[in-house]
Amino acid sequence: MAASLLPNVVNFFMLPVYTRFLDPQDFGLVSLVLTLTAVLAAFMGLQLSNSISRLFFDHDGPTIKVYLSTILFAIIAINAAILLMFHAVGPSLTALLFPNVVLSYKPYVLLGLVTIFFNGIVNYCNALLRVRERGLTLLLGGICYAILGVVFAVYFVIYRGLGARGVLLAQACNAACRALFLLFMVRGDLGLRFSWPILRGALRYSLPIIPHSLGGILFMYTDKYILSFYVPLAAIGLYDLAGRLARLLQTVVASFHAAISPAFMRASQEDKVRTQVEYRSIIMKWSVGVALLYLCVSVYAEEIITLLAPPKYHAAHRYVPILAGCYVLRSMQGFAVNAIMFEKKTSVIPVITFTAGVSNVVLNLILVPHFGVIAAAWTTLASYACAFALALGFSRRYYPMPFQWGLLAVVYGGMLGLLWLSTTIDSGSLALDIGLKAVLIGLFAGAILWRNIGGLASDARLYYRQWRNKCLRHTGPSR
Repeated sequence: MAASLLPNVVNFFMLPVYTRFLDPQDFGLVSLVLTLTAVLAAFMGLQLSNSISRLFFDHDGPTIKVYLSTILFAIIAINAAILLMFHAVGPSLTALLFPNVVLSYKPYVLLGLVTIFFNGIVNYCNALLRVRERGLTLLLGGICYAILGVVFAVYFVIYRGLGARGVLLAQACNAACRALFLLFMVRGDLGLRFSWPILRGALRYSLPIIPHSLGGILFMYTDKYILSFYVPLAAIGLYDLAGRLARLLQTVVASFHAAISPAFMRASQEDKVRTQVEYRSIIMKWSVGVALLYLCVSVYAEEIITLLAPPKYHAAHRYVPILAGCYVLRSMQGFAVNAIMFEKKTSVIPVITFTAGVSNVVLNLILVPHFGVIAAAWTTLASYACAFALALGFSRRYYPMPFQWGLLAVVYGGMLGLLWLSTTIDSGSLALDIGLKAVLIGLFAGAILWRNIGGLASDARLYYRQWRNKCLRHTGPSR
């Protein structure tokens, strides 16, 4: 989790740099490039990297190296072919897709293509390191990625003053360095053998995930594309800045589920009933943590943006609580999706994401022309709610997860009530506002411990006793 979270935390603290050397239009331009390349990313490697988290456990002995090398060679070859085909039609296609925005294929979109090519290798290596449970290696890669990200951003954005092109160039260089580093770290798991039967088996698992990824893109990126027809580029930049702040929560959620997925798969393979019992407690504790993190991000959104960005960006704070709410829903959806993936029912995953994605597109087309950016935020939240409801329905059919709905309603109801209460705080003093909001969050956390929701208070007492006994063993009773 720390390996995935660290680079995003560093990027967050780079926001004061970006917002002072980039205009909102630059943020909007980068956001549109990422939207376009995200569509291609759904096809990159034909989602073979996603097969590692499940099919790795079906191989043992010498066949593991054959499987892993087959997947890597296939990913590199497929990605190169896709990008070459897109490069041939890139300039005309970019002009066709963005008629109202000055977005040239070279260098902006081309740099985005380079980034997603190397990210395909990065995703493969990360998936392999997770199933190998090599967390320290992942953390080392995350530290290098974070340091290089700062170095490249400072050089291209500040020193060279390249604006949006500098941001994309820094991302491309960073992705290339990270891919080479991770390939070096996993070299012992690779061989020079290729197996068509293994590739066919992996494709049967991964191909249904492509529509799932496309559906995810529909409800994560189409709002920005539709906004490009109705609002100025600067407004999209403010929306993107709010999304960057909300993605602190997304990073934690995604990192947690990526980290816990191999353990869940292994435990489920050994004993599904025992795994369901264990995850009853895990889901509740995790949901409480997500609720507290959501409050920290949403309650302090205005203060964070005020401190980190100049006044031209301050209006972005109004979108943060809505976009952060998407990842609260995603945090619960991940448990249901893991259950579906364990049962190898990948064919239902596209149904979930496509249904949610189409609903997002329809709502955006109806509401954005009349209400602008705020409508895009709310429709994104609605699409995440739809995806969670569908994932929950399918998982109950194949492998039900034990959600404690009564306690979840108390926790998330209290979270929303506290968020509303925080909007009434406006003392005129930034420091006093921060203090009063901290008191509210502290009261919420205290109420959870007092009521022992999810057994958190019992765990805290247990950890305290273990720590105290350890101290007594080292120092003796007299001290």
